[in-house]
Amino acid sequence: MSHPQRITATRAPGFTLIEILVVLAIIALLAGLVIGGTTSLLAPKTPSPEEVFWKAVQAARKTALEATHEIQLRFDSKEQALIVDDGVAPRAFPIAAIAGGDATVDFFSTQKGAGTSGFGGVNDTQPLRGGVTFYDDGTCTPFRVQIRTNGGTQILAIDPWTCAAVLPAKS
Repeated sequence: MSHPQRITATRAPGFTLIEILVVLAIIALLAGLVIGGTTSLLAPKTPSPEEVFWKAVQAARKTALEATHEIQLRFDSKEQALIVDDGVAPRAFPIAAIAGGDATVDFFSTQKGAGTSGFGGVNDTQPLRGGVTFYDDGTCTPFRVQIRTNGGTQILAIDPWTCAAVLPAKS
């Protein structure tokens, strides 16, 4: 008795077209995620008006320490910029382009007798004329700063010894 011979198809080693397309789709998806994520990392971050203020404060304090004379920090409403004035070459720190329009920075005294209470986010005292002074010993005029932009109003109290933000009192 002879058995009929079976013809068996042998599969050639390799991948099917569907498997290759699935792998390519996964690679394309991962590449899109990586490229999309890195473009946001590589794009320059626009600093906030508060960050520009702190850069100007650092520059004024450093300039005062290096120059061994007083440095003025003021806001120029025409230029819409904070100005660090050493009497020789003033440096501008623009705020308006960052704030998306008009910006106002006012400096207020924190000395006794110069009230700084506010109503509706606006101080009721007169701004310090000529801005604030940074001294060659690393200190500055005691002051509060009010930064008003289209995004709202921020009021910061500045410590005259460190020229840094005063930490809020614990409740």
